[in-house]
Amino acid sequence: THTQVELSEIVRRAEEMFEPVAEERQITLSSEIHEPTLVLGDRQQLRQVITNLIDNAIKFTPAHGQVRMRVQKVPDQ
Repeated sequence: THTQVELSEIVRRAEEMFEPVAEERQITLSSEIHEPTLVLGDRQQLRQVITNLIDNAIKFTPAHGQVRMRVQKVPDQ
């Protein structure tokens, strides 16, 4: 079911969830969230996509690397 989903919230929660894993692997995990960002979608599927992206980024980033996430609105999109 597609509804209005706060994407910024999903990214913040995922960052909190993956922070211990990133620290353990000596990777800096950070996010840049400019403002609340609403999208139309399925909350569970969006959460799964974000989780998979972060998990893969951490998995394939060498020690002392960094994983950065950014959520921002793009005009007219």
